[in-house]
Amino acid sequence: MSCATCLKQLDYWQKFVYNKAVQNSISVFPICFSNDRFEGFKYLFESGELKHISIPLVLDYKNHFVEKNKVLLTKGVTTFLVDSNNFILYKGDPILNKSDEKTIIKLIQKL
Repeated sequence: MSCATCLKQLDYWQKFVYNKAVQNSISVFPICFSNDRFEGFKYLFESGELKHISIPLVLDYKNHFVEKNKVLLTKGVTTFLVDSNNFILYKGDPILNKSDEKTIIKLIQKL
């Protein structure tokens, strides 16, 4: 994540984590990349334009995650759910696709 639109998705994930259906059953780690060394993040947090985020953010200064996972990061894939063995249970975009959101919640409830 680096653009303002992507940053606003953090609010979605914050709400998702505290949803009664998934609360305390998973950990969410948004992996964030920025071309400006996160100065935009800093500004948005300090100005109050971006609400307090209580989920941990992984700041990928050199975009290593994308470089190492190009095969996995196909168009429309922004989210992965993995089990304790790092087996991918889900990949997609539950923000843009509400049926994906329902699917991922069902998968989490089975963990």
